Amino acid sequence: MQQFLAKFLKVIEPVVAQRAQELLPSSREYGIMNLPDHILAMIFDYTVFCAAVPDRNIQKAFWYLRDRIKIESADRQRRDLALASKRFCSLVLSTPSLWAYADFGHGFFHEGFDELQASTRIRKALAMSKSAPLTFSIEIDDAELTRFENVMQGGVVETLRIQRLLIPRIRHGHLVSRLFSPSFPFMSSVASLVLRDGKQLAPLSEHMPAGIQYLNIDGPLDLHCMHRFNGLKRLEIKLRSDGPGIDLWNLVDSLHSAVSLQDLRIEYDLRAITDTSGVKLLEELPEPVELPDLYCLEMKA
Repeated sequence: MQQFLAKFLKVIEPVVAQRAQELLPSSREYGIMNLPDHILAMIFDYTVFCAAVPDRNIQKAFWYLRDRIKIESADRQRRDLALASKRFCSLVLSTPSLWAYADFGHGFFHEGFDELQASTRIRKALAMSKSAPLTFSIEIDDAELTRFENVMQGGVVETLRIQRLLIPRIRHGHLVSRLFSPSFPFMSSVASLVLRDGKQLAPLSEHMPAGIQYLNIDGPLDLHCMHRFNGLKRLEIKLRSDGPGIDLWNLVDSLHSAVSLQDLRIEYDLRAITDTSGVKLLEELPEPVELPDLYCLEMKA
């Protein structure tokens, strides 16, 4: 019986294999290789973005930005895509949005590059980004601003348009004006700002362009300058307990000028709130805040 089964399987195996090949779609005819270039470019763009700006909740990745860009991860992702096939390689090299990330701090050096090599590498990437909206991470101190200026002297400034700006720290407030000086007109296009030190919002707001639509603040918050961001459409605030306390009523009151706000998300540690009773005398309540375009309000404690 066993010999009969062995002979039967030997005979039937090529027939089954041939039938399986007929039933299974060819990867070239029905798989990813059959997708048009613009669809593949969108997939590549999402893949490289998620490598450059990692987030556990991938659905939030396009809104929530880390304080640092993972340049090495983005480079690796681009390389892996380019090595997959000749078509993929051509597409990677010709899709500007895949090259739209630059970090002048921790991500500036990797693979043993010195500063000159790193500057050259970023300049080449920015040149390939053409007019695609850029995401920059820069710490406002002497070292990173110097690297930034060195790279920007590479002749690619004319087409640059920075859309997202990540500022992990402002070590020297007097350097803020240097970053947003007329020497770098492309900084005026910044629409999304991620700030990891809310105490530094005030000096920054004096120089930031008026077109900021997305503001993400982590840490202590200076409310006195919120009126300068009257064009905001999305505001995310994360209040921690390791800084000075804040009154939620005053926070709401500071949004009077943000009449275009569509999305407001506040996450706070209860220890960061100075008034936790939730009760105030009527005469102490601020004036009602009208946000006619608001469609999403999220508060987490």
